[in-house]
Amino acid sequence: MPIRRNPTSSAPLPSLEEITVTARQKFALDEDVKRLGERVKTLRDAMDAYAAKAGVTDAKGHRRVRFSEPIEIGGKQVKGFVRQRSESIRLDEDAVYDLAEEKGLLDRVIRKVEIEEIDQDALFALQQEGLITREELQSLFTSSTTYTIKRI
Repeated sequence: MPIRRNPTSSAPLPSLEEITVTARQKFALDEDVKRLGERVKTLRDAMDAYAAKAGVTDAKGHRRVRFSEPIEIGGKQVKGFVRQRSESIRLDEDAVYDLAEEKGLLDRVIRKVEIEEIDQDALFALQQEGLITREELQSLFTSSTTYTIKRI
């Protein structure tokens, strides 16, 4: 079967043999990338576990690991790494509904819009008015923490 050339391109197409070599290299690199990704994950997990147990915790909850001597990577000095902590807090809407229903306050924390949503300002107002306790208000929020490994 003859190879069709792209009439709109001025550059000549490589031969079938040349494109086969290119494809072989590309597919081999795809496999390398997959293996390297798995290896990077294994190394990252080991660093994460080490930092979690042996790293020095700073005021923000990050855990730092300093090497005894800097290492050179890509022409730059790396002194260690940090297991960086980040926290996100979200309102647990099911807990809000349960608490507001139990206290007879659904009409205070639910405002009518095209869809129902919890009025967070109203929750804080309920706590200020003594209708729910600070502990009850705090129990309505959940938090999650994630960590990132960064060079230092």
